[in-house]
Amino acid sequence: MTRRAGRIDPALETSSKKPQSDGIAWNVLTAVFAQGRNEKSRALTGGHAGKNPTAGSLLHMPSLGLCAREARKAMEEKLRSEYKPGSEETMYKQKKMHRATYLVLLLSFVPGILSVKEPQNSSCRCLAFDHDCWPSSRVWNSFNTSVEGRLMRVLPPAAPCHDPFFDEQGCKEVQESWELEFWRTSQPGALYASNFESLGDQHRCSLASNRSSTCFQGAVPVYAVSVLDPLQVISAVKFASRYNLRLVVRTSGHDPTGRSTAPGSFAIWLHHLKSITFHESFVPEGYCPDKNSPPLGKIPAVTIGAGVQWEELYAATHERNSVITGGACSSVGAAGGFPQGGGHSLLSPMFGLAADNILQYEIVTAGGELLVANDWQNQELFWALRGGGGGTFGVVVSATYRTHPALESLAFALYNFTATTVNASNPMGKLVKKFVQISPELSDAGWSGNFFLSRRSLVLVYLLPNKNVSFANETLTPLTTYAEHQPGMVLETSLLAFSSFQEWHLAVQCGGQPSCITFTRRSQLRFPGASSLIPRKVFTDCPTKISRALMKITNTPFSITGVSNLGGDVARPRNNAVNPALRSALWHIILATNTNDNTTQAEYEKFARQITHANKLLPGSGAYMNEADFNEPNWQQSFFGENYPRLLDIKDKYDPTGLFLETELISSRSLLVLFRSRKKLSLCVKLRRVLNQASQPALDPRVRRGVMERLREYLRCQEEKCNIVRDRKNFWMPDA
Repeated sequence: MTRRAGRIDPALETSSKKPQSDGIAWNVLTAVFAQGRNEKSRALTGGHAGKNPTAGSLLHMPSLGLCAREARKAMEEKLRSEYKPGSEETMYKQKKMHRATYLVLLLSFVPGILSVKEPQNSSCRCLAFDHDCWPSSRVWNSFNTSVEGRLMRVLPPAAPCHDPFFDEQGCKEVQESWELEFWRTSQPGALYASNFESLGDQHRCSLASNRSSTCFQGAVPVYAVSVLDPLQVISAVKFASRYNLRLVVRTSGHDPTGRSTAPGSFAIWLHHLKSITFHESFVPEGYCPDKNSPPLGKIPAVTIGAGVQWEELYAATHERNSVITGGACSSVGAAGGFPQGGGHSLLSPMFGLAADNILQYEIVTAGGELLVANDWQNQELFWALRGGGGGTFGVVVSATYRTHPALESLAFALYNFTATTVNASNPMGKLVKKFVQISPELSDAGWSGNFFLSRRSLVLVYLLPNKNVSFANETLTPLTTYAEHQPGMVLETSLLAFSSFQEWHLAVQCGGQPSCITFTRRSQLRFPGASSLIPRKVFTDCPTKISRALMKITNTPFSITGVSNLGGDVARPRNNAVNPALRSALWHIILATNTNDNTTQAEYEKFARQITHANKLLPGSGAYMNEADFNEPNWQQSFFGENYPRLLDIKDKYDPTGLFLETELISSRSLLVLFRSRKKLSLCVKLRRVLNQASQPALDPRVRRGVMERLREYLRCQEEKCNIVRDRKNFWMPDA
């Protein structure tokens, strides 16, 4: 639910008085927002943008039972050992602070140590609870006028079912649509996974609770600009920069790691940038060939606004007798974090990743400048935008994709192998080993798709473009023959032919409906999750290592989804920032668990610990950032490989103030991952880890040199604010 800002909600106006509750328990929000101050990747849910992370436990507020005394002592000792005697003054000034205030300080200092090149105030992002920096209603109204009335007060999607926002008709719509993915993507306060809208077990706006229960704002942004053109994006970026606001960029809110939101934030909502323009022969802006340049040739392409979703683009390209490398989930935005994070497609083995097919971007940078990035201008930015993570380098307002001729045919295989028993003979384990062994051959034949594995079942959902059913059956025969000779194995097969990709998409993915938009498919809350890229070399050298690891994981609470969309043209090197591990991988394994709105924080923390451990069993060479584990060990290498140092330099150049905090990948630097842990650790343990990591030689030297100085700078920056927070009577945080 949204409220268009004609006059801005006075509850958020700068004032020395405690705001009246407009359905939000402001005193608790104060404590919650204090934790999320400038989390270098979206607090707790953060901004999809492509991969741009969060802090705290997965979509749930971190435990507030913190070991303050021990944390303070560890920090003091570290400062004593690292600095001159006079530098201790800053720390000792904090000793007399209210205990809760001091905890806020410690929770808040984290982001400040992460970027050596940040300006003085960038580590003190202004959030909605901060009346000393939050713009007044007069300022918001003025800004609303400048963007032609597109500013809106964003409420949690369940708000129409709670006082004082109760709306009987609106509540009925919410109840009927709550899990429908396309409805969720059309709401500025909703996310694909509703659990990312909450902060902890209590600080949420629950659809299941009664009308009179408090509707907390949770992690939903407070204001958003529903932009209609790049000029409004520029105005919003400049406004956020001027007032040092926590900025969120989102299109569909589909990000599996919840990076499309942040508590107390200001959002740029790109959902309504829906333009689609086809080009018979695209010429990049700035194209200026010389005698050594190869001829450009005829390049069919399509330029889309940032709000276009794959469902809309699939239909449009089909009408033009073309295909495009898009996402398996058609509610995803086509220009956002999907291509900026790499973007694997069912057609990737034939045409490459989504990032490989981008010809040009239009992007608004942190300085409010609209740039065109392609192979002829702003080349390093163009390189970074294709694989470096969504929402990291600016706000993409349009993308131009290469299109491809329509498929001549398409074979579709739906095979279900079921073990009738689980015993010492291990029929499913043997079948999985055989499947692993023949997978390189299947990839070479052109197959792509997904498989789903459990202790008793292996389901293949595979596509074979431009091949007939006879050839498809021949390539799958080794697997089916093996299964037929395995005692206790039941096989169900379906092998169909389709005349086009769109025909298959509507029949299979949209349930036979004319569009997936009208299909009542329910969004699945499947997070936390983890990713592992399995190199082709392991399939040939040691297939047993893969099959044994997979079967071990079937004994855990996690589902196993195998993505076989790699290999083929994906393996061809490109000049972009795509993770090199994607080029050499044959499978992308996703581990996940189904959750719902009643899943508790303790359960999420348990799942998070278990899934990180389970993912370590796989012989992976890296991870796909858009579907990865928040606690991915050595994430710089796992997500970026050798590209990380260059991406870091480009981030510093185009966003030196750290305005775009969505990605844990680049902007969060080398230490944020320790604080984004969903493990139930006391602050003192996390603090010790950071202080220990600060001296590790494996860290980027620039980070290592600046860590302790940034600590001191951030403490100075926070001192005045903490004194203000200390005096608030309604500030609350439990004792350690």
